[in-house]
Amino acid sequence: MMVLTRRTVLAAAALLLAGCAANLPGTRERGGRFSLRVNNAGQTESVSGKWRLTERAGALELTLMTPLYGILARITVAPEGAVLERPNKTENVEERAASAEELMQRHLGFSLPVSMLSNWLDGRAWPGADSEQTAAGFVQEGWSVAVKRKKADGTPAFLTLARPAAARQAALSVTLTID
Repeated sequence: MMVLTRRTVLAAAALLLAGCAANLPGTRERGGRFSLRVNNAGQTESVSGKWRLTERAGALELTLMTPLYGILARITVAPEGAVLERPNKTENVEERAASAEELMQRHLGFSLPVSMLSNWLDGRAWPGADSEQTAAGFVQEGWSVAVKRKKADGTPAFLTLARPAAARQAALSVTLTID
């Protein structure tokens, strides 16, 4: 049975969201607030903060911050693999793996489809996997994705991502506001 700690919840959030970069041509940066709830065997843990996702040619960077912008974790995904940084730790400050999903599985016992996140933030299913439309949005890779509110320009302002508990995996619920 997986024992969840605040550190585990924060790491899960860090691996789910992302980014901190200059606004260079070809760079797309989005951010906002997040709330993550993990329910495992009747125990619920929650964490919230701010997130920023930066996309550049071939790379994705997700930064999770405290409500006052202290960096909790940063994950960078590039063709050569994924790197998890935890600048406020004194040991194991940086870890590497072939993918963000592998890092998550290693540290948390589950993984999230990080490659789909950018599309989901746009309110669209990722084109590389099957999806099913629902009244609230869509389901893809076991995740229910729903746009709860839109901005004046029609882009998502408030999303929910939820995955029910499965064998050896806790139920996860993520709420994202997009600035």
